[in-house]
Amino acid sequence: MQSQRYFIERSFQDAKQEAGMSEYQVRGWRAWHHHMVLVIMALHFILSEKILYNNEYPLLSAYDIRDIIIRVYSKKSFSPDEVLDQIKIRQEQRGLEKLNNDSS
Repeated sequence: MQSQRYFIERSFQDAKQEAGMSEYQVRGWRAWHHHMVLVIMALHFILSEKILYNNEYPLLSAYDIRDIIIRVYSKKSFSPDEVLDQIKIRQEQRGLEKLNNDSS
């Protein structure tokens, strides 16, 4: 049971950091519920993308997916290759961190 708590807390952390769960300014319950539904939909999209690209990028995070969306749809023009190169660099860094943590 205690190991399940970690994943629940991690999902709340992702919801607050990457999907804006804690960034609401509402005056009523209805607006709060609408905001939470949008956050849940965003997290569902992030999870589906993580599952879809699990073979190519096994360490893909919610931050990476959010960063891809921002870079692709921002006014600055980033090529898809630039975005993928940045993701590959993060994947390598996470892989090295994981190896260092496992060897400790």
